[in-house]
Amino acid sequence: MNVYLTPKSDSVLTLIKIGSSVIQITAKLFIYCYLFDSINIKRQLVNFGIYTCNWTKMDLKFKKLLLLTMQMNNANRMVIKASPKKVINLQLFANYINVLQHGPDFVENHKLGKSQATINLNLTTLTKK
Repeated sequence: MNVYLTPKSDSVLTLIKIGSSVIQITAKLFIYCYLFDSINIKRQLVNFGIYTCNWTKMDLKFKKLLLLTMQMNNANRMVIKASPKKVINLQLFANYINVLQHGPDFVENHKLGKSQATINLNLTTLTKK
């Protein structure tokens, strides 16, 4: 109780709260990204497994059924998404970690489509200062 009432401990306590929140959110995001990526990969493996069966020696009815099964399993390249363009996978988690490490400038450079050479040039000028 005494530590909480001192004025300097307030900033330390706030820092601990924010740090633990960031760690908790990062851990949850990693679990979601890992599990959803695993589901997406397993769905793709099912299609690959169906295709690699010995379908060339089967009758026409089996081939049609196999084609229908593959089309239904791969309908519109179905994947788990956070938004219409953002697929939930480990790449999304890696992008999140990059934003945490590099800050908002990293996001702006990638949104504007600047070339990697420009980004490297900016990094070298920052390190020289």
